[in-house]
Amino acid sequence: MAGPHPSVAATRVAVRRCLADVPSGSTVVVACSGGPDSLALVAATVHEARAGGWRVVGATVDHGMQDGSEAQTARVVEQMAEIGVDETLAARVTVDPGGLGPEAAARRARYAVLEQVAEHTAASVVLLGHTRDDQAETVLMHIIRGSGLTGLRGMEPSTVRTINGMEVRLVRPLLRSSRADTVDYCRALGLRPRLDASNLSK
Repeated sequence: MAGPHPSVAATRVAVRRCLADVPSGSTVVVACSGGPDSLALVAATVHEARAGGWRVVGATVDHGMQDGSEAQTARVVEQMAEIGVDETLAARVTVDPGGLGPEAAARRARYAVLEQVAEHTAASVVLLGHTRDDQAETVLMHIIRGSGLTGLRGMEPSTVRTINGMEVRLVRPLLRSSRADTVDYCRALGLRPRLDASNLSK
């Protein structure tokens, strides 16, 4: 019997390694925009949760910055439920660019929601669907903005935030995977991602 598609297998292994120290029975939150990166991450996490014994919560954020965002958010919730997450959570935020610009402001609002979700579900881990392509884009933007050597590091595979005394890890299992890998993952399993998702999805 043939095994899973190489991109499917690699994505599952990446998730498995990142969650190797998470005890059975723990809650894992997965951020999902409906794009191929995060949709593949949700599916891989649900698959690995069967052996790991984790409770998977899929969370999506509607930034209200694009026409039809409410319908898109509803579709993402539906997709996460079809994939098999234990619980879905959706939130709509108001993005105030201020002096940050729209993307940075949306990212700040999104992370605030994810922290609230982690606190609400008592999750110690939040998974984010950033890929190698996102890492390259982040480093390039840092260079353009004159961030120096610090900016060359890009995104860390794992960072820790303290929320009301509780430590929450923000983990990026797919930083060694390409966007093409996640598109292949979705195609192999018949998932239908939103292929025009922008960087606001992460």
